[in-house]
Amino acid sequence: MYIVESFDNLANVRHIDPRTGLLKIIVPGGNLEDMLKIVESLKTDTKLELVRIEEDPTERSSTS
Repeated sequence: MYIVESFDNLANVRHIDPRTGLLKIIVPGGNLEDMLKIVESLKTDTKLELVRIEEDPTERSSTS
């Protein structure tokens, strides 16, 4: 289930893990920098902490 899908797949906000209370945001392709700017701007108005950034192994370039 998606909570929010915005800007034509800039990011998919998936769910809050009931065990940890963490919100999972999936950012495809080259949108990471834009999404980090949005997260940083949200921190001024909310109690938001960026816990972890992981690369999606399915999006790795075969040349890297």
